[in-house]
Amino acid sequence: MFTKGHFSYQYLCNKEARKCGIFFSLGRLDIARKPALIRAAPTVTAQVPKRQESILEEIQRTGVMKVAMRRDATPFGYVNNTGEWAGYCEDIIDVFAQKIAQELKISTGVKVIKIPSNLENRFQLVQNGNVHLECGPNTIRDDVRNVAFSNPFFVTGTNFLVAKDTEINPNSNLAGVQTGVLKNTTTEKFIQTQYPETEAIYFEGNTGVNQIV
Repeated sequence: MFTKGHFSYQYLCNKEARKCGIFFSLGRLDIARKPALIRAAPTVTAQVPKRQESILEEIQRTGVMKVAMRRDATPFGYVNNTGEWAGYCEDIIDVFAQKIAQELKISTGVKVIKIPSNLENRFQLVQNGNVHLECGPNTIRDDVRNVAFSNPFFVTGTNFLVAKDTEINPNSNLAGVQTGVLKNTTTEKFIQTQYPETEAIYFEGNTGVNQIV
């Protein structure tokens, strides 16, 4: 195991209005603010639209919660054999919507609108206000502008996956070794930093990874 990451869903936080999103923690609905997790980063330039009402107020007014989830990230979010969304995030969001409806006293329940997300747009969907939150295998980071992360619901690590008969020493510099890694991830940065001499092969998503493996 080389790096550790806390996986979580993130939610939109409007710093100017001091109104933040929502997270599910210990069966309780909270309004939370984590200033340390919404520092500006020079690599992200998206601007968050000014909100006239908080996310909770909008959900209470409309009865709708907009959620982005992955369709290719088993077991967090994926499409099953019957073409339906499935995974940890599907279960979490269903319970989350019930908790919000109870907290906001919405007798008809909260309607969940699900939008596909991917490695490229997962943060932008939240930053631009297209969704209220995104759920997926996202490493909790402090360099994503105008996005705050919930408490982690999954903890994992980064490991090398190699064939049994392959003699590769991960303690070497991996010079000349082809190493597959997902683009736009913290693992990509880890490989670039720790193994600059390796020959990185970049994948656009889990589908590409599965095909190669």
